[in-house]
Amino acid sequence: MFKKPEVRLAVLGLALVGSSLVWYLISPLFTSREAYAFFPTLAVMASPTPRPATATLLPSETPVAQEEPTGLVATGDFVAVAYSGSGSAEVYALDTGARVLSFEGFSVEPGPELHVLLSTAQAADALTEQDLRDSVDLGLLLATEGEQHYELPGDIELSQYSLILIWCEPEQTLYIAASLQPVTEAPSPDA
Repeated sequence: MFKKPEVRLAVLGLALVGSSLVWYLISPLFTSREAYAFFPTLAVMASPTPRPATATLLPSETPVAQEEPTGLVATGDFVAVAYSGSGSAEVYALDTGARVLSFEGFSVEPGPELHVLLSTAQAADALTEQDLRDSVDLGLLLATEGEQHYELPGDIELSQYSLILIWCEPEQTLYIAASLQPVTEAPSPDA
C-alpha cells in the first residue's frame, strides 16, 4: 500500500499538517505573553564590612539603593498600524545619566521576532526603507503584554528620534507605533 508515490505523499502531507496543528494548539503552553521587568537596579550585595562583636550566622549585607528615574523626558501612546495594540511609551532619565524606554499598559498581537526600534521617521504611515536603515534596534520585544524596559544607547541624540516601532523582522511589517513627544517642565508657581 505504501509503495505508491501518491500514497506516500498523502501520508507525508497529513503528517506535516497534523504536526503543525498540534504545535499550534500546544504552543501557548511554552510561551509567555507578559513580561515582568523593573528599572535597572543593583541588588543587595555582600560587602566587606567588619563583623559585629558578637558572632552571627548570617552574612553581612549592605543594601544598595535602587536606581530611580530622575525625570520623564518623552512620552507617546501606541497606535495600531498593521495589527492592534495599545499602551504608552515613556523615556526616563536616570540618576546616572542613562535613559530607559518604558512601556506601560502595553499589549500587541503576538508575532515572530518582534523588535523594538527607535526611528527618525516623522509618521508611521510615511515610513521608508531609509528610515528603517537609520533606526536603532533596541532588541527583541520582551513580551506581548505588560510593563517592560529597554536601556537606550548613551550615544544617541533622543531629539532626532520621534517614533517607537514594534517591527516584525520576518514579515517586514510594522505592528504598532508610538510617536514620542518631548516633555516640557511646567513653570513653577513662584515664577
